[in-house]
Amino acid sequence: MSAARAERGAATVELAFLLPFLLGMAGLILSLGIGFATQAMVQRAAEAAARAAAVPSDFSAGAYRTEPELATIARDAGILLPTVTLDPLACDRTPCGAGATVAVTARYVWDNPAAGLFNLLRGDGAVSTYTFTATAQRVRE
Repeated sequence: MSAARAERGAATVELAFLLPFLLGMAGLILSLGIGFATQAMVQRAAEAAARAAAVPSDFSAGAYRTEPELATIARDAGILLPTVTLDPLACDRTPCGAGATVAVTARYVWDNPAAGLFNLLRGDGAVSTYTFTATAQRVRE
């Protein structure tokens, strides 16, 4: 057996040992990147809904957008998250009219298959819930 052939065999064995580790690291990095992007989209959805909740849809009547309208705005803003949901609108006073501070909480549940491999070791599953709350003060007429 030649020395070059033995070295090729050694390189194949080393690759076989390192490949699972390298693939795992690549999956972890990809999963973290997707997670950060998802959090940014949830934040964007909550902020867009809060801005929309702060401005009357009809200035002459002083009417603000309804929660289904705000949910549509949040889904449109969270571009790649069609299942983003909003918690009920929170207001710092009753009635929740002009000058009140509104809080909009956006929620997205992500079933992450890549993180599932790591979470199985901890035993808490692969589902991640992203939430973000944005506040805005309603415009005075």
